[in-house]
Order: sequence, then C-alpha cells, then structure tokens
Amino acid sequence: MKVSFNELDAMAKKAARGIGCPWGMAEEAGKAARWLCARGEDGGRLLAGHLTAAETCCCSDWDRAQRCPLRVGALLGDSLDVLAGDESLTFDEVGHPLLVAAFVVREEGCVVIAWEDATVVVSHEAMKAGGAALHADTGVNLRCTAQHDALPVEPWLSRAEVDETAWATLMTLAHRTYAPATDESRAKGAGANLDDND
Repeated sequence: MKVSFNELDAMAKKAARGIGCPWGMAEEAGKAARWLCARGEDGGRLLAGHLTAAETCCCSDWDRAQRCPLRVGALLGDSLDVLAGDESLTFDEVGHPLLVAAFVVREEGCVVIAWEDATVVVSHEAMKAGGAALHADTGVNLRCTAQHDALPVEPWLSRAEVDETAWATLMTLAHRTYAPATDESRAKGAGANLDDND
C-alpha cells in the first residue's frame, strides 16, 4: 500500500510510543522509517518487525539498548566524526540492522555498514545496498567505516510503499497510546455523540 511520508512518519512515531519509547526515540523511529522508504526500502515493515520483536522499550535496559537498531543508529549518527581514515565502529548482535542506515547520512563522503554478506553504503543523497542478509531480523555484528567518495545523487521516491500487514501492526501498536473510552470521558464531551447526525 502507498501512504504519504507524513502519514508513515506519524504512524511510526505513535507505534514506537506504543511500546514505551520516549518521545525523542519515537521521533527517530519515524524519521528512520520515512528515510528508508524514500530510498526504496520498506522502512515501515522493518520498523514494525523491530517494535514487535522488542515488545517494550529498551531504553531502561542497557544490554537490550546495545542491540536496538534505533539506539545504535542514534549513537552512530552522533559519532560520525570518529569515522575517519581507517577508523571503524563495531556493534554486536544488532537486530533489523538496515534501520541503522537511516541514521548515518553525512554531508560529505559515505558511511559503509557491513554485516554478514550485506553491505549498505549511505551518502547525503543516496543509498546503495545489497546482500542476502540485507533484511536480517536477528542479531548481527555491524562494522561501520567511512569512505570519501560520495554516491551519485538519486531522486527520492514521492510516496512510501508499506506492506499492509506491517501497516496494520504499526496501527495496533499506535492504538496503545490512545486513552480508553469511558462513560466519564463521554459525559465530558469526548468522542462523537451517539445521536450525531452530521
């Protein structure tokens, strides 16, 4: 199914909030799903898979946080200046590793993320990805390096293509953030009136 990038961003953010992610991390989740979809990958499906596997937010559990692609991506995005020359950063047992790619966009040059037989090259205006393990969902070991040459500029897609099952999963998680309907809330004007004829 096709949705606007704003719709995807908003739904992804709510879904992340639904498992308990703080606002900042939920916003990062929305941006990651949106960025990947703009580059031709189903960021919605990747995020739905991660949030379903995580079940609850990892932010208060250091061991789980070290394997969360959202946390690893945010950390890596803040550490890009470390990647110079032959320097590299490694992360162990990261699930849904392709999500990390959305966080490593640089103004100059590229970041290369590799795991198993998969390689993702990310520059400011493009992403090149391949390998049988590209869409791995179980924990893999990542190695991140920098390269100076940027990829050729690629046009962004105009709408997000999201798997319908993944969209339904995101909606279910997002619904956890909604307040339950009660007689008291209805009496105070919440929701539509039962005899509303508009």
